[in-house]
Amino acid sequence: MKNLKSKIFVFLIIIIASVLFFQTQIYGANEDIQILKKEISGDYLIYIKDNLNTDFEFAFSNNTVEPVTYTSAGKDSLDPSANNVAYVDSATEATFTLDPGSTLPGGTLYMWARLESAPSTYIAVATEIDLAVAMEEVDFKQASDITKIINVNVKDTLTTTQDVDGKRITITVGKITLLNAGNYESQMVSLPSSTAYNNLMDLATRISKFNSTTDMYTQIQLYTSFLTLYNSLQPAAANPNWVPVAGNTILQPEGAQTGDQYIVWIKELATGKIDAQFMTSFREYSEQKITEIITTQLPVTYDNNTLLIVLGVLFVSIVAVFIVIKKLEKKENKG
Repeated sequence: MKNLKSKIFVFLIIIIASVLFFQTQIYGANEDIQILKKEISGDYLIYIKDNLNTDFEFAFSNNTVEPVTYTSAGKDSLDPSANNVAYVDSATEATFTLDPGSTLPGGTLYMWARLESAPSTYIAVATEIDLAVAMEEVDFKQASDITKIINVNVKDTLTTTQDVDGKRITITVGKITLLNAGNYESQMVSLPSSTAYNNLMDLATRISKFNSTTDMYTQIQLYTSFLTLYNSLQPAAANPNWVPVAGNTILQPEGAQTGDQYIVWIKELATGKIDAQFMTSFREYSEQKITEIITTQLPVTYDNNTLLIVLGVLFVSIVAVFIVIKKLEKKENKG
């Protein structure tokens, strides 16, 4: 009995040690990949999370047995900052009799990837590759163009002023201005709404923060989810809820407060194009007491020229009279 327990204990130790050893040879998550299908060549570019700048080599197999031959990672563009990717091209498809856009007819395609500088360190082991879930390059471009299909200014504002009960009230609110002349219709969805609409706004917010440093893995991942939701929620051209846009201006709802969120669908009637804008409302309110200024008209004398002339003549006359009197007094004294 003791010998049996000892053997079981040793067996468990061996299993645990093997697992730990195997884990030290692999870093990253084996299933963390995104796939982009190029529009012209039809090649599939495979991005491995956290390894877009890693020098690695990769191999494919129809089963979970590791292949012998590996291929160095390729680049996804000619740009100096291009990403390192595994890829499925026409040669790979011929080797594995691939049916483009689907998994292998005879089974699943598996991928291995390991560091070129340390072949014993794997970043993917028997990772299942399903080409059917690859994002088409044309869809990638469509997703990145959303909010730019119809030319608008989403940061415009409208200010109104009115006098009420002795106060001057000024209110500034946000609005969307359509920059190109034409006829438009719109629909507005107030958030929070359904789970789908809430998720669409969340994805749009995250996508709006993309910049030159955002990696392709993240872009493909978010654009894939975003486009799926966007296409499922976009109202049809014949939807009865479309309302005309007056004056090429879409105002936020009258009672909207700063921070309220809305998804605004916009349709251009001439082309049938439909786009979406993700509005965060703005409202600024101020009031000022109106002070009545009362002024009293005072008589003006200092700048009246006629009065000055009269005073001058009067002064001269007084002086003349005074001189005449003095002369008469002198004559009387002499007489």
